[in-house]
Amino acid sequence: GPRKPSVPAAVSAAKLPDSRTAAGRRPTPPPIPKAAVQESKPAQTSIVQQQVQRTTSAAQPGPIAAAESPAAPTVSVADFLPVDYVRDGTVAYHGQIQQAIDHAAQTSSAIVFPAMTYAASEEGWRLRSGVTLQMHGAVLRLPAECNQDGAVFRGQDVMNVTLIGGEVVGRDDAWRDGVNVRGVHITGRANRIRIREMHLRDLSSNAIGLFGDHDNPIRDVWIHDVIVENWCKRYPDYLSGEKGEPGSQREDQGDIACYYVEDFVVR
Repeated sequence: GPRKPSVPAAVSAAKLPDSRTAAGRRPTPPPIPKAAVQESKPAQTSIVQQQVQRTTSAAQPGPIAAAESPAAPTVSVADFLPVDYVRDGTVAYHGQIQQAIDHAAQTSSAIVFPAMTYAASEEGWRLRSGVTLQMHGAVLRLPAECNQDGAVFRGQDVMNVTLIGGEVVGRDDAWRDGVNVRGVHITGRANRIRIREMHLRDLSSNAIGLFGDHDNPIRDVWIHDVIVENWCKRYPDYLSGEKGEPGSQREDQGDIACYYVEDFVVR
């Protein structure tokens, strides 16, 4: 009969049956035409493409691990607040919220911030390894009286930390020069950091700052669907000869700053 046109090896292989025979043996695949073998040369990729592929594959959790991970139990910040707690941010509950974060980390739970306004401070809440913060609808508002460097969330040497949702609101218009306040500040030997769907605005330093070091870089970071507005004080390029704001340095600049961070995705 007429000879069928040859197809690339990759296409032929994709059509091979994957089930076993009744005898328990896999059917022998048909021979690949010689022309198809000649067409199945490996694709050439540039060095940049290879680097992107390695970075993406290293940062992305495998589908099997994701499918097998059970949903974490949840606790509410409200369970740690006074019975008559206020929802407009006029009363600070720093200690109670830190207690809730610590409890969630100890019990491998996800902690839910009810939709309301919270009084934040530059001293910040300390993140713990294994904690997930679900903050959709929560507004974390910093006061006009911040007088020292700091961040709303701080983490050092943390692993498996996830921040989802929430709005961080600063008062850069009221803070004096040299006060550098971040939204999220992570340092040390950190890895597997996930930050998404946050809104951060009016801060005097990075919205999100991740700072490893040469010997211990931060690894496996995903930051996506984050909105940043009105961040940082003015800091000129170091080659311009202009003087920056007293008390601020280059690391305070950039809406999302990654120093010594490997295997990361920001989109």
